[in-house]
Amino acid sequence: MIQFVFRAAVLVLTIVQADDLRSTESGSKHPIAIVENSQLVFSDVMRGELITETFTIKNVGEAPLRFKSVEMSHSGMRIRVKQIVEPNDQVTATIEWDTHGISGELRGVAVLLTNDPLQPHVELILEGKIIPPIQVLPRPVFYLSQFQGEQTTTEFTIQNNQEKQIQIERLELLGKHFNAKTITRTEGKKWGLVVTVPPDTPVGRYQEALKIHTDDKDARPIHVQVNVLVKPDVFINPDNIDFGHISLSRIQSKPQLLQLVTQTLVINRREGPMDIREIKSPLPFVEVDVTPEGPSSAFQLFVKFDLDLMVKGRFDHRITLLTDDPEYAEIHIPIRGEILE
Repeated sequence: MIQFVFRAAVLVLTIVQADDLRSTESGSKHPIAIVENSQLVFSDVMRGELITETFTIKNVGEAPLRFKSVEMSHSGMRIRVKQIVEPNDQVTATIEWDTHGISGELRGVAVLLTNDPLQPHVELILEGKIIPPIQVLPRPVFYLSQFQGEQTTTEFTIQNNQEKQIQIERLELLGKHFNAKTITRTEGKKWGLVVTVPPDTPVGRYQEALKIHTDDKDARPIHVQVNVLVKPDVFINPDNIDFGHISLSRIQSKPQLLQLVTQTLVINRREGPMDIREIKSPLPFVEVDVTPEGPSSAFQLFVKFDLDLMVKGRFDHRITLLTDDPEYAEIHIPIRGEILE
């Protein structure tokens, strides 16, 4: 018997009968590889367990089918399969997948390179969900947004997927712009993770985190991202414009491309309408349109180029909006980019 053992996409051959490696193809005879079911879905698996699935590969051609090499999508996968399949015969290919260090909805692929001229690549696919022992649902990432002076609270779930019960020992806060606590929902199994942004948090964007420490000695602390956005009373999204690199010659040859580089911004006022009285552009080739005209609590700005006035060079300036809001009489929006030949 001749077998392949593939580990981390490395091919190892154990040759027992060297004569089997001699070609038996002649004339127009060739192998034909058929996989009965090339895609298998495994049931939910706890992270760290070994997944084992078997595929059946048939050779319905008139010459031996050979597997030359293999490519694996994940380093934890390996495959065992005979190297040669005689005409009108079949073999089983067994894939093992070590799930240590991975979790989530995953798709693993083993690609066998064959001597079948019609199907030189045979794909064997494994799909399924690998569950961590302890997880934060719906995801270990918080996004909290509020205007200055407000307070925002969001609750996620900490879930223990193991048979044994555990206890949460403490939360380690890796930031100073939020508070966090846990509420027991099911003893040893499920908790609410409550994150609050206090009303005195300064205006700004904060990328912070927390760690959940448990009494499970086999589990590492769970890292959770906490993204906080505290908006001023007049908020612009995005708060700057970056056009990147723009080819002048290409736009001159295809003026319709100007529509693709137009940037759109949204302005929201927390309470009541305001009026944008004037827009000052620092560059002659940059035009800014605003809708609606007149007082409103929400606006859209469309920043675009005038093709006839475009010139080569780098620019880094600010668009200025003059409003009737005494606290936001001038609003500045950075604008940058480079116009190339």
